[in-house]
Amino acid sequence: MEVASEDRSPGGQYVLLLNGTSQAVDLACWSVRSVSTGISARVSIGAAIPPGGAARLFPDGRLFGSADTVVLSNRDGHEADRTPRVTDRAGDDQLWFRDQTGGWRFGRGLALPSQVVDGRLAMRSTSC
Repeated sequence: MEVASEDRSPGGQYVLLLNGTSQAVDLACWSVRSVSTGISARVSIGAAIPPGGAARLFPDGRLFGSADTVVLSNRDGHEADRTPRVTDRAGDDQLWFRDQTGGWRFGRGLALPSQVVDGRLAMRSTSC
């Protein structure tokens, strides 16, 4: 996850969701919410995340604060996952990610899976 808006990725921020299961995961109508800004964005993606794959989601505007907690909610609005409070104030190639033990880490070294589906986090109202 990249929360620093100075970074060069589109919009300067993104969320990367990894699918560690043996089933495809459909994220239709899921949402991501920033605790610091109070803004929610609906996941808009054209395909399910394949088993062992990932979804890279770019907000269509500034979504996260430079110090933030990010909440992922399923289509029913129930919390599916949450980051700890993360801070990133520099435009560099470091990001927040879960390491192999499940702990959160800031830095480099996250290897992307071979299958990555790009999508967006729609900050304007979208229907499901």
